[in-house]
Amino acid sequence: MASNAGELMKRLLSTIAAIALAGHSVLALAFDWNGFYAGLGVGYSAGDADVHYSADIGGIYDFSMAPSGWFGGVTAGVNYSLDGVVVGVEADVSLADITDTVPDVTDLAETVTSTTDWTGTLRGRVGFDAGDFMPYLTAGVVAAHVNSSGTDGPGVEEDAVLFGAVAGAGVEVAVADNITVKGEALYSWFGDHTWYEGEAYQNVSTSSSASVRGGVNFHFD
Repeated sequence: MASNAGELMKRLLSTIAAIALAGHSVLALAFDWNGFYAGLGVGYSAGDADVHYSADIGGIYDFSMAPSGWFGGVTAGVNYSLDGVVVGVEADVSLADITDTVPDVTDLAETVTSTTDWTGTLRGRVGFDAGDFMPYLTAGVVAAHVNSSGTDGPGVEEDAVLFGAVAGAGVEVAVADNITVKGEALYSWFGDHTWYEGEAYQNVSTSSSASVRGGVNFHFD
């Protein structure tokens, strides 16, 4: 799954580069990055979760899941230019379909499913003002709403909002006086989470994900 994310990121950056070259022919070499902006974005996430399953009904098991899928949503932020450096804060929230189903290690005739249906981040950004394009680094916090379920009995289902840290890099390119497009890659760490705490089938997951996304932003004076 990670290789799929890497290939998508290459395609995204190639598209951004092509747009940047086209933009140079129609734009002045300076773009005003200051101020508020809002936009839309779509991306792909490939995750990894190591699960430690301790069942009172017998046995301790370890297994892995690799949830993957698409997400899309809205973005809003604000930039400040400081002598060639652009600093800012950005927030986004997306609906998602990021899922994986694996055999239940306690009964291979049954399955366990993990599904993320929304995700969001709040991040700081630091970029280099290169005229009509801006490469940047970004880091902050991430949240994801995850549903865990199993087919081996009634009530084997739980929802949780996982919180973690996120960091990455990207490039944003001006294509009109107040419109930019961007591509970025992010890596998220969610740490440990206990599912079905106190139940006979309690387990602990340690999860992370890599994602790539592209988007368009509309800038306001």
